[in-house]
Amino acid sequence: MLAQLEAGVARAEAAQSSAELSGFVAGLSTVWRDGEVRPAHRKRSTGQRTYRTRVDPFEAVWPQVQQWLNEQPDANAKELFLRLQESKAGTFAPGQLRTLQRRVKQWPSEIVRQLVLGLESEPVSKQEMYATFNSGEVRL
Repeated sequence: MLAQLEAGVARAEAAQSSAELSGFVAGLSTVWRDGEVRPAHRKRSTGQRTYRTRVDPFEAVWPQVQQWLNEQPDANAKELFLRLQESKAGTFAPGQLRTLQRRVKQWPSEIVRQLVLGLESEPVSKQEMYATFNSGEVRL
């Protein structure tokens, strides 16, 4: 080893390993985004759920909210949430605002589905859509 140092061979290897090390360190700034890279520790992609994991807190008042949205289509979810808190004092916690925002965001697509396809506001499976389309009830 000392003979290699004296001959300058080890310096070339050190320079090469230094370049590899700098490349490794440069990659650390983005590699953390990948998370755990071992297959046993990766999260499996499950796709989006089509079912609720909790009871919908706005199910009982949703017809009232829809009426408000029909009267004022440009109303935002925060305004509607404040109206709900005033009319149903103590029923809705501030943390439930995001749930209402999601429902209000879906509301226009429900209206379009009802107008264009004449379907109920309930989610429809692909099989039911294909059956409706193939039966001739929907004409393009």
